[in-house]
Amino acid sequence: MPLPLDDFLHSLARFMVTRAAALSPAVTIPYGGATGELFRWEAYEQGNSSGLYSVLSVVGGPPSAAHPKPTLSIECKTRGSNNKTAVARAEALFETLLEDDGRPIRLRSIDGFAAANDSPNGHWILANVVWTQRPGLAGRDQRGRVEVVFKLEVDAYKQD
Repeated sequence: MPLPLDDFLHSLARFMVTRAAALSPAVTIPYGGATGELFRWEAYEQGNSSGLYSVLSVVGGPPSAAHPKPTLSIECKTRGSNNKTAVARAEALFETLLEDDGRPIRLRSIDGFAAANDSPNGHWILANVVWTQRPGLAGRDQRGRVEVVFKLEVDAYKQD
């Protein structure tokens, strides 16, 4: 049975936003909608007043036949007009997926939410997180904004 990717990304984004608020110093990241700064799949650039935003996307994963646990390749791309601010935002998002000792989170239960209506929807287990790329400058987009990207592999499954 395929994973509900939209629900997973929505739940992961909410988890990251909550964790960012707990960082020291705290980082505020509005999530979704026309005025957000963290989106899933694509950004709503028209309403983004800060010029700084990040997008979480599932960009692949290994074939399911060879892997009994669903493994998702996730990319987080941050765009902004200021290099320093964009890198700082990407680093903050990166840190939300680390344990206090700096290792990637493992065997972490996160609250699940339905992407369609934001209603509680069980839990997701992040069984394993493997970093494939730390935050780094990837270039500039057509508007001249800096792009900062990090990538990870996540073994995740739904727990109701």
